[in-house]
Amino acid sequence: MRVLAIGAHADDIELGAGGTIAKHAAAGHDVNMVVVTHSAYKGLGIEYERSKEVATEEAIQASKILGASNISFLDFETRNLQVTPELIDSIESIVKETKPDVIYTHWNGDVHQDHRAVAESTLIATRSCDKVLMYRSNWYKSIESFNGCYYVDISTYIDKKLESIHAHVSECSRRSPDWVEFFVNACRNSGMEIGVKYAETFQPVKWVENW
Repeated sequence: MRVLAIGAHADDIELGAGGTIAKHAAAGHDVNMVVVTHSAYKGLGIEYERSKEVATEEAIQASKILGASNISFLDFETRNLQVTPELIDSIESIVKETKPDVIYTHWNGDVHQDHRAVAESTLIATRSCDKVLMYRSNWYKSIESFNGCYYVDISTYIDKKLESIHAHVSECSRRSPDWVEFFVNACRNSGMEIGVKYAETFQPVKWVENW
């Protein structure tokens, strides 16, 4: 199976789909990860908290932990993504190159503007693809509801997910421990819903069975 996981920033894929990516890799699937922005972060009135170089290196380390075949960076400006022909074409180019059987991307109801722009651009760029799933990668509420009804048992891979998140040292250092625990609890709750220890949930956009 060929897998394509798309995230706006370094750490998004790990938060929303890290266990599933690790499970794909362990099964011998060809996993490609794409980070759309350079992921440098600058808070209001202060110097950069995370440089492009640091974000890139951390993302590469995280992808190795998950067992991804490849990770690429599109280098768009952080916190400035919009649904543009350039962004759509960049994603579509990767889709045509990798020919994925399944695609993981952001939820289009996310309140973060970069996440939403990637989600909406991916939906356009993958309009001819058979299997597209959306993940949630932050803890902020939205006026829309995330309909996570596609489950992946990641009980064996929760440690890989956590290790990949902690590889983003710069991000973890500015967040409280509750930030990581939120995603662990979400996986635990999803696991309880299907009778396993941990699971990740996705909102399907399209799922076509070819048999």
